[in-house]
Amino acid sequence: MPSSSCFSSCQGGLSEAIAGDIYTIAGSATASNGHTGDGGPATSALLFGPTDVAVDASGNLLIDDEGNNRIQFVAASSCSSSCLWGLSSTTAGDIYTIAGSSSGGGGHTGDGGAATSALLYNNEGIALDAAGNLYIPSMRRATSTLPTPTTIGCAEVATQH
Repeated sequence: MPSSSCFSSCQGGLSEAIAGDIYTIAGSATASNGHTGDGGPATSALLFGPTDVAVDASGNLLIDDEGNNRIQFVAASSCSSSCLWGLSSTTAGDIYTIAGSSSGGGGHTGDGGAATSALLYNNEGIALDAAGNLYIPSMRRATSTLPTPTTIGCAEVATQH
């Protein structure tokens, strides 16, 4: 993706503006939301409240799909085996869940296990470090009876390699 691009998200989609034009790159161009399309074209998938994006050194797009309690990966190029984020294969332009639930369910389980088996809740953005590690801050409730989040946890999910 060009370094001069600008990303914008709305209810169910993520758009990129390049030189005055806007293109839907993931999710719905009509603001429909949902949690379908995992493993297929990113422009056919449905997102729910994407709140943050990151682009790695290879041009892959990572999306914080906050409403679906998951992190999505849009492959910049195809890979036939041993792909990034533990995926067995990827197709350029397709979207994959790399952390959290592919069905949209939320929770606070999975520390120390596979990122795709973990449950996220109310993820608050994403960040990549220079080594390609992905970090996901999430709001955690101390007990289910508190009306507001009381602590913030930050979890390293995986490395690109």
